Amino acid sequence: MEEFEKVRAEVLERMIETSFCGYDPSAINFSNRAIKIRSAINKLPSRVLKKIANSLYSRFIYYSGEYAVYLLRPKKAVYSKGLALILSGLAYDDGQNEELIDLIVDLVMSKRISGTYLWAHDINYSFPGGSVVTTETPNLVTTAFVANAFYDLYRKTNKVFYKETFNKIVLSLLDSVPYKEISSEKICFMYTPITDYHVHNANLLYAELLAKKIHLGANDSDHLRRLVERALNYSLSDFRETDTYPYAGPPTRKFAIDNYHTGYLLRSLNEIDHLIGATLKVDLNEEIQRLLNFYLRRFVLDGYIVRDQERTIQSHSLAESILVYKIFAQRIDAKNRKAMLNAIFKTMDVLYDPSRHCFINNAKMIGKVFLKDRTEMVRWSNAWMFYSLSVK
Repeated sequence: MEEFEKVRAEVLERMIETSFCGYDPSAINFSNRAIKIRSAINKLPSRVLKKIANSLYSRFIYYSGEYAVYLLRPKKAVYSKGLALILSGLAYDDGQNEELIDLIVDLVMSKRISGTYLWAHDINYSFPGGSVVTTETPNLVTTAFVANAFYDLYRKTNKVFYKETFNKIVLSLLDSVPYKEISSEKICFMYTPITDYHVHNANLLYAELLAKKIHLGANDSDHLRRLVERALNYSLSDFRETDTYPYAGPPTRKFAIDNYHTGYLLRSLNEIDHLIGATLKVDLNEEIQRLLNFYLRRFVLDGYIVRDQERTIQSHSLAESILVYKIFAQRIDAKNRKAMLNAIFKTMDVLYDPSRHCFINNAKMIGKVFLKDRTEMVRWSNAWMFYSLSVK
């Protein structure tokens, strides 16, 4: 995808111009105005009215695009996930970029939860069930993205600092972010220390970090490998039993399925298999191929890369598909490989704004017309696209 090198460079320059600060879907959904509106809806006298009002409000925000920013007044922020994705992207550069890497590393480290090697999401939000997660609550996914950035930088440079920082992050996660025992053979790693939500992509992302720690050399590798196997058992058994790839498993089931969360599953399983697969009791190769086939059937539709069954095309999902294409191209048959690459190019044409050097959030297909959300989101769109275009 050499054609996209110019786009990659433009997007990086744009993020530097904005000081890596911008809007985010979570900032819109949990802005003060959005919370007040949801609170008012939840005070309606009947469950039916609440359900209808919540549905109408959600659809309005979904289709209002960039106007939601004007209406709800979310705050801009610098997101640790976005910074981590940029670092991981820079780790693939052949040229010299130490000054920029050092600047972003310093910025990422300044956003740690004080006294820890853990990171939170950069705004307050809530989980299903009402748990309020603040900017002081360790977040598995945010922390894992930062850890992966240091792992990628260590692979690029062999600098001991990056390896040591990665190991400190993983040890901090093991000490602070728990797993839930499902059975003697199954566990699920939690998203935060205060939530009880069994999210498959978070569970496998945690297992991927442990696989990387084993790969780098760990005195407790047998213990960590056992944790990886038990986490795999939980998610893989649920995938087999449901014959699909839901967002969350029992006992906090959520059957929602989308492009990027499915891609996370696929890439984590592949990384675990690549690093320690030969030492595991489970053979992941068949599981990976089944999931890859599902991904291609579900998210390459009508000549575009789509987020979900509603046929929305979205920069975050486009980034995930580029990663899937680059990593798994040799496992995709020629017909599907060509269709996927063509869909990536067509989707890129819709979502990239060459005048602003950024990716817009999404576009909804209504017949043959695109209703575009032109909101620029540094973490959600630009950082993800920069990372996906960087991976070799």
